[in-house]
Amino acid sequence: MWIIITALIGIFSARPAHAAQVRIPLTIDYLTLREALKHKLYTAPGGRAQLWNGLDDCQFLYAENPEFARATAGGAATVKLETANSLGLGVAMGSQCLGAIQWSGIVEALGVPYIAPGLQLKFHFTDLNVYNAAHQKSQIVSKGFDLIKGYLIPRLNDFSYDLNPAVQQLAAMINESIPSDAADRVRAAIASLTADPNIEALDNGVRVTLVMTVPNMPAAAASPGAAASPTPAELKAFQDMLDQWDAFLVFTIKQLGDTVGDQQFRDQLLQILLDSRYRLVQALNNPSAAGGPDPVRLIFLDEWTQLHDAVRAAAQRGMLGARALEFMSFISAGDALFALDQAAPALGVRIS
Repeated sequence: MWIIITALIGIFSARPAHAAQVRIPLTIDYLTLREALKHKLYTAPGGRAQLWNGLDDCQFLYAENPEFARATAGGAATVKLETANSLGLGVAMGSQCLGAIQWSGIVEALGVPYIAPGLQLKFHFTDLNVYNAAHQKSQIVSKGFDLIKGYLIPRLNDFSYDLNPAVQQLAAMINESIPSDAADRVRAAIASLTADPNIEALDNGVRVTLVMTVPNMPAAAASPGAAASPTPAELKAFQDMLDQWDAFLVFTIKQLGDTVGDQQFRDQLLQILLDSRYRLVQALNNPSAAGGPDPVRLIFLDEWTQLHDAVRAAAQRGMLGARALEFMSFISAGDALFALDQAAPALGVRIS
């Protein structure tokens, strides 16, 4: 899907006056983190994380249904992970469990995200709270609490979300599109890329800031003069861009709509498509003069925001099933494109 997005982008030389440190904020949605954690840890039948098995079937500990969120206490960078847990402590005697202690409830783990070597987003979890199904404070035998803390916390601390694919995709998209006079400057900036150690937990996700250093380059003289009316060739190129965007959006909405049977989601997709078609007709009837705002870019930014919100809402309702991580990663690709759009002026490029 990145190839499709890349095909819609052209990057042209601009020329910044001074060196700059470019900061690119990327928000990793909690839903994306949840699906990534489920793919790595919650892999037992029924979507369980099998944390501990004792001597027999009367001794077990497993977790289900993880959810990331921003913590309301513990600092601006603290997140919480809530997951249902079931614990059994007993001794099998025939078909029965003697001295059985069983507990089911919700475990809340509080942790702080950090960047590990190799651009890995990880979490340091320490504190645990246990609740019953009604989310009220729950009592649990000390051995049970120790088992949960001893087996759940290390597994959560081992989890990592790899930022490299997003960075590599971003770099590949730039490298395949930049003109020759900007290539060395942009590649040097990409090579300098690091992650700021300061991470913020937002309401919708964890914000990581990528940092690039852009080499010095002399500024180009501004060319005064009124904007000229578009030539026939420019009008043809403009119409081709509109057609490409329309084809991309139709393809994306068809893929999503065919995969997800939820009527509310399909209604949202249809509304996005109708809105885009209306704006495309307006843009065709009123082409902007050279140097004016790019209507294709503006349509992309607005419609992609709506598409992002629709996919996220469907994921929250559990409508994406086993493909939730795939679709959330696809939406993250567009979010990375937004981040590149913010960095483009300092990089000396312009995204059309």
